[in-house]
Amino acid sequence: MVDVLKGENAIITGSAQGIGKAIALKFASEGANILIIDLDEAKAAETKKEINDKYSGVKVAVVASRETGDIVKWDNCVKMAETAKNELGGCSILVNNAGLTLDKPIHTLSESWWDIILNVILVGSFNMTKAVAPLMAEAKYGKVWNVSSVAGIGGNAAQINYSSAKAALVGLTKACARALAKDNIAVNVVGFGAVWTRLVAPHEDIEIMGQKMAQMKAVSGQDPAQVMKIYKSQLPMCKSRETPLLPEDVGNWFTALCSRDAHYMTGQWMLYSGGMVI
Repeated sequence: MVDVLKGENAIITGSAQGIGKAIALKFASEGANILIIDLDEAKAAETKKEINDKYSGVKVAVVASRETGDIVKWDNCVKMAETAKNELGGCSILVNNAGLTLDKPIHTLSESWWDIILNVILVGSFNMTKAVAPLMAEAKYGKVWNVSSVAGIGGNAAQINYSSAKAALVGLTKACARALAKDNIAVNVVGFGAVWTRLVAPHEDIEIMGQKMAQMKAVSGQDPAQVMKIYKSQLPMCKSRETPLLPEDVGNWFTALCSRDAHYMTGQWMLYSGGMVI
């Protein structure tokens, strides 16, 4: 693909690293202007620099800090939409990618951990969609993609909060698709399976909101090769490759689905999991 997204203005939440960064880089490579949204100011700046260094013909804006990048706060999301309008020229693509995991069995899951996950994944996606919808309506065009998970279908025993939030995105997507179609805004949701990012890889030095991954993840104590073996055994398409989905694979997929040639689809719940769910 060459310049498939040229002239598009894309907002991607959680785009300083991981899946979000891969989407931002791929979109920029196809000509899209990018608004990076994240809590990590330093990593967001690095991502902006990487895009600028590689793709000089696109505009890149950043809203990133613990305070300004928090999509749970409605006022922040309004300002993000304003930034997209003022610095990029509008918003034609929104990818609600921001998310995290805080894993505990139900009998030990705290109210605060429940609230954090539901707020970031569900409330954050609602806030951002609501904030950018007027920009898209004014242009009579827009695409919104919500990032769910196979956990939203089958559930994960130690991810009650995450599974619930990801399942709720489906209802949010379908309702928004019906409400926004009159303004030529398509809203869809994709459920990914295992994507090899820092949230999956068992690196015990990683912290999320002050919590060591080693204290949270079921894969704690296993070496990466063993974890990879487990994932591969669950994924039919992974028999023919060395890893599960990589963030770059996700970026490629989104690029194809965010082109204007794929606009008629709306309200759909798709899976991109290598056959984890069939």
